[in-house]
Amino acid sequence: MLLIVVKVALTALVVVSATIVAERLKPIWAGILTTIPLSSGAAFVMLALSESPAFLSDAALAALVTSIAAYAYLAVFVSLAPRRAAFASVSAAFLTWLAFSTISYAFAWSLTAALLGNLLAYAACRIITRSAPDPHVAGRRASPTRRDLLLRGLAVGLLATVVSISGRYVGPTVAGTLAVFPMVYVTVAFIVHRRAGGAVAAATMGSAATPLVGVSLAFFTLAALATVTGSLAAMLAALAVTMLWPLMLALRHLHLNRAIPA
Repeated sequence: MLLIVVKVALTALVVVSATIVAERLKPIWAGILTTIPLSSGAAFVMLALSESPAFLSDAALAALVTSIAAYAYLAVFVSLAPRRAAFASVSAAFLTWLAFSTISYAFAWSLTAALLGNLLAYAACRIITRSAPDPHVAGRRASPTRRDLLLRGLAVGLLATVVSISGRYVGPTVAGTLAVFPMVYVTVAFIVHRRAGGAVAAATMGSAATPLVGVSLAFFTLAALATVTGSLAAMLAALAVTMLWPLMLALRHLHLNRAIPA
């Protein structure tokens, strides 16, 4: 129960932080922030503590497969957000995610096939979103009230609670899928669209595609190592990937900013 509370709190923290960053700073930083897997990481810690390494490996493989749908979500939302309302853009993107996730159950995925599927999905997402607004441009200045922040946290927390509790009573495939349920993407996309406009929302979510590759690599690492090294070592290796990838992207962005003359 404690870990569920932690997961809910971390999810709410990511969403609130990402929306503030998108509203006050540059969308690219919010995009990186939305892909830090605090919520799914907490879910996999729960699985590592309560299930066997084989269960953990199967759940990580399912999460890796479902990550393909996350790229589809980003591609659809970024394409629609600049010219469609928040609800329409998020709904279309989520239905796309749901369709891809459901279709994936019809196939037997190997670890290699799932990784290749992610890389192809990333490439397709980058091509589709190449005309997205520039994520390096500062977002519209907005000052969310305490009431706004409280409502954001409560809404995300409620959704995270439902997903977390449901995931405890299902098999590894569904558990892995629920662990990467795109609650952060849905809520951040909707809130930023409503608060800062479709262009900023598209820039924010478009800049999440490359950071998402790190999440895919972390799930691949976890699935590959869980039955070899044990749950703890595999979790630590996956955690290292999730920390190093966004750090590398952040340092690259800072380097590029310094290289551009004022």
